[in-house]
Amino acid sequence: MGDRYGLIYLGHAGCAGCKVFGPLLRAFRLRHGLDVLAVSLTGEALEGWPEAVPDNGRAARLGLSDAPVPALVLFDAHTKRVVPVGFGVMAEDEMAERIFALTALEPGHDY
Repeated sequence: MGDRYGLIYLGHAGCAGCKVFGPLLRAFRLRHGLDVLAVSLTGEALEGWPEAVPDNGRAARLGLSDAPVPALVLFDAHTKRVVPVGFGVMAEDEMAERIFALTALEPGHDY
């Protein structure tokens, strides 16, 4: 997955859901060795992501300026497309299932 896809996490410092989801996503990233770009919509550090980068228009360029937070999306480096994984707090198993369904399954196939 790492050669083709990366995860982008959008959040902001005052978001209660982000305060819960940030550390969950950090643990998920470490467990699975995934690349995650954390983007702070307010420019402040995010819970669990002190290295979060300021938005500086990224969300708008990705078509996510009005997305609810926390937001987690896949970025497909081959097609340059953004594919939503989910919005709101998600458990690790839910993130894993969604990412698997989006990256490993042919459209129209069940898992």
